[in-house]
Amino acid sequence: MVPLVVIRPEPGCAATVAAARDAGLDPHGFPLFAVTARSWQAPPPAAHDALLLGSANAIRHAGPGLAAVRHLPAYAVGDATADAARRAGFTVVGQGQGGLQSALAQLDPAHRRLLRLAGEERIALTLPPGVTMTEQIGRASCRERV
Repeated sequence: MVPLVVIRPEPGCAATVAAARDAGLDPHGFPLFAVTARSWQAPPPAAHDALLLGSANAIRHAGPGLAAVRHLPAYAVGDATADAARRAGFTVVGQGQGGLQSALAQLDPAHRRLLRLAGEERIALTLPPGVTMTEQIGRASCRERV
């Protein structure tokens, strides 16, 4: 059997290894980096209409600033991110299929000022006409492998 190498950061690496093993594959996990929190200032409560979440890590590592935006309806990239958002107390109103861009197609007309919690490495999004977006950027740090 050909081995499968998984390089995602934790906890995604362990989850992918377990799913691959359940599917009968020979997975080996080697996380190449770790996601860490970055200090950020939450915007004023009325500054945005909705939240864009491209990773469950945005919820896991947002820190105390997350409480200030919990009132915003959230659009998530997929199932895992939507589940993490719900567990953190957010109302998920849209969920992408195959990427965050597809979640933008579900925007409620009232959601024109978006706040995106994202990592340094992220996919560029094409916003619908009349929609603006502010990005709060977290970071991923490289880990040395011994």
